[in-house]
Amino acid sequence: MAVSEARQVAREVLTRIRERQAFAHEAFDRVVAHHRTISDRDIALATRLAYGAIGCYGTLEEVVDRRLRNPRRTDPLLRDCLLLSTYEVFFTDTPIYAIVSEGVQLAKTLKTRYAAPTNAILRRIGSEHELFPWGDPKTDPEAHARFRGHPLWLAVLLRDQFGPEQADLIMQANNEVAPLYLAVMEPRLDSTEALSILARIGADPRELELPGAIRIGQPAKMHGLPGLNTRRLLVMDYCAQLAVHLANVQPGQHFIEIGAGRGSKTLLAATRARMQGGPAYVTAIDCYDFKTEITARDAENLNYTEVSALTADATRPLVPVLEAAGLPGRADVVLLDAPCSGLGTLRRHPDRRWRMDPADIATLAQQNGELLEQAAQVVGPRGTLIYSTCTMTAEENSAVLERFLHAEAGRGFSLAPFAARELPRDLRSFRDKKGCFQSYPQPEGPDGHFIARLTRC
Repeated sequence: MAVSEARQVAREVLTRIRERQAFAHEAFDRVVAHHRTISDRDIALATRLAYGAIGCYGTLEEVVDRRLRNPRRTDPLLRDCLLLSTYEVFFTDTPIYAIVSEGVQLAKTLKTRYAAPTNAILRRIGSEHELFPWGDPKTDPEAHARFRGHPLWLAVLLRDQFGPEQADLIMQANNEVAPLYLAVMEPRLDSTEALSILARIGADPRELELPGAIRIGQPAKMHGLPGLNTRRLLVMDYCAQLAVHLANVQPGQHFIEIGAGRGSKTLLAATRARMQGGPAYVTAIDCYDFKTEITARDAENLNYTEVSALTADATRPLVPVLEAAGLPGRADVVLLDAPCSGLGTLRRHPDRRWRMDPADIATLAQQNGELLEQAAQVVGPRGTLIYSTCTMTAEENSAVLERFLHAEAGRGFSLAPFAARELPRDLRSFRDKKGCFQSYPQPEGPDGHFIARLTRC
């Protein structure tokens, strides 16, 4: 019996992450590139298995290591096979006998003698399937964390903030493959043309309410699509696109994105202004040279001459940086894409779930307060400041805003609530009592994002 190529890919991804501390998406793309004849169906299964096992890694380690005589002396490659199969036992509907059979074949590709111990260990683990998670998830936070493959601290945080039922739905969503959303870079690519191209390759595209936003039903079909390489199509979560939409950049305005990363929101803001009649003056600021270089290169490829990319520490005054580059020191719209714990995007970055230190949340909240103060300094009269994160903790979101508005740096600013009509119909339930936007991961839906709008008097 030949080993399943999807499982082979998933095991190689786990190994690459373990050996190189690689990021999940980078490891997956590298491994798939070496399996040139892999089918779309196997890519989809490999994605589910690899991302699922990485996300539930700590729980899987707990289960597997209890079955090994000496976990530290076990061949790490064999352990990778066992972890992957254990994920299937507890987190998929695959029959136990099939999991054992596939697991044995996977282990045999490493060494023939691994077949017998793998068979024995997986059968023991499979026999405990009905007992897992060794407690009542409704009343026992440890059992709940184990049941959904999350660190205990994260399960407790979600239960405290959202309640046990909502926390459970969030953790369920975290264990699913994230949906793929695209932003069409009109006028470089017409939305109708984009939908036609995507339909022809079998990607099953669906147009959404936000202009240029598309949801892909068959992500495996997207590998190697030329439009992605030329940045005519941006991979961007629906709620991330919403942050740009709510910034509402108009032609002729000066827009600044702070914490721009590789510039996706910057380029989308430039696109949205062009779609409304003409270019805006768009500036991307990030603290890493390699990221601003990517933004500048992509803007050049799109012929967006109105886009500038600057490298700067945004916890320090930005007006001198802007003026030294020959740009206005004030902007009509500033989007602070704040660095955060990323708890709203864990299904896209499953390796982050077990690597993150919960103490980082307080550090990030403090840093974002400093960034917000500096961002405020470059907002012009009657200008708009958008504060956006991809997390769900009150400490990084509403608490940062409250401190800012009550501090000297926040004088002259007020919270400008989003009206329901400003949001897509399927996202209006995420508007909180103060009119800010706070989504959370949901099955078949977008990620967890926080968006707030401040205006200067």
